[in-house]
Amino acid sequence: MLTMPDMGRVLKLAYPARRIPTRVAPYPILRLLALFDPQIRAILPSVGVAHPMSNARARADMAMNFISPEGALRATAAWLIAAKEV
Repeated sequence: MLTMPDMGRVLKLAYPARRIPTRVAPYPILRLLALFDPQIRAILPSVGVAHPMSNARARADMAMNFISPEGALRATAAWLIAAKEV
């Protein structure tokens, strides 16, 4: 499972020339910003909450093999860059 800071670190290693944030905002700062920004207010209840998932059943029932989360993230970033979306 990758957290947002983990994703930032993976992408920073893959694309060192790009400005990719890797730091974590302190919770009190998020609370303050949530007073003025409805998007931050909407995600505030989910900050720091882990939602563990497993693909074990899909692997077992459908004999599926998945790429690593890091590999999927790098592939997605490469596609977005190639498509000039970022």
